[in-house]
Amino acid sequence: MVARNRLRQGHRPEPGRRPAARTNGSNGAAPTHAAPRAWRTLGIRLPRLYAHCRRLGAIQIDRLRLVAADASLRLMAGSLLVLTTAAVTTIAVTLLLLGVTGGLSELLAGRLWLAALLVGIGALTTTGVALWSGLRWRSRHRLASLRRRHEPQPAATPAAAPVTAGTGSHDDS
Repeated sequence: MVARNRLRQGHRPEPGRRPAARTNGSNGAAPTHAAPRAWRTLGIRLPRLYAHCRRLGAIQIDRLRLVAADASLRLMAGSLLVLTTAAVTTIAVTLLLLGVTGGLSELLAGRLWLAALLVGIGALTTTGVALWSGLRWRSRHRLASLRRRHEPQPAATPAAAPVTAGTGSHDDS
């Protein structure tokens, strides 16, 4: 038990009792000689923690590099696929138009220039009509969706009366 002095409000042991061991905390759990040991442990663990953090940072950087490399590889493969498809389609359309031109020139008594002119006009007309109709459809679709979005909502209608079983008429009660 500790006796208090009214003037100093300090602790002093009762006569005949030994003073208790000094502690760091207010709960009295850790004695003061544990502090140097805790600092030694912290000194040992901090470099390990630093090394782990550096490894984790390096792993995250490598992961980002792999994601970027994968994305760029997919982009290059997609670009190559689009270019190859465009080239093959262009060759196929050119050969088709040359065949149509050759067949038409036979019908026009060997006038290749006239057949090429007619096929060219037909190809340009077909392309123009397809573009015009596509743009017109897109414009109509966009206007219809804007109208649906901005038109006022109708007022809520009252629910229909339930149909009575067997008669097929509405229940008026």
